[in-house]
Amino acid sequence: MWQVNDIRPQSNFPTHLVFQSAELSRAAAAATNDQSMLDPQHDDDRMLGMLRDKKVLLVEDEVLVAMDIEYALMDAGAQVIGPATSLKSTLDLVSNGAEIDGAVLDINLNGENVFPAAAILHQRKVPFLFHTGHGLSLDLGTMFPGARLCTKPMKVCRLISELADLMSPAPFRTQ
Repeated sequence: MWQVNDIRPQSNFPTHLVFQSAELSRAAAAATNDQSMLDPQHDDDRMLGMLRDKKVLLVEDEVLVAMDIEYALMDAGAQVIGPATSLKSTLDLVSNGAEIDGAVLDINLNGENVFPAAAILHQRKVPFLFHTGHGLSLDLGTMFPGARLCTKPMKVCRLISELADLMSPAPFRTQ
């Protein structure tokens, strides 16, 4: 979890970027045919308990994205491992034999791809999904059967739902 000690953040955030962000959300929703991205209603209630007592590894190098996902995982009842922000820290976490029930993996970690850590998770039979904003020409389904690809931007409630579904027993899984 992020720890803040006596820091008072201040921002001179340009308000015109808020409107650009809303325009980008509308464009992303149209491009992905995912109108739920525009739903103004908070989806926190849907996430409560979805990952109760599950140990979830979070790998994300963008601090604000990591914080958003971390808090959503905690709201869903998960015990968050990480967030890991580099390939080295990720490899340390997956190689030490710690219990991991599932994982959210950003593919590009400061210029390094997360695939070596994904291979270890795959070998350990830990379900995981890739969460990335980068277009990929790789066939991840061949490299990591069973893993899912969730593209940014994506509402965290949908990301949590995808992870919960992936971690559910096989007869209840949707594909």
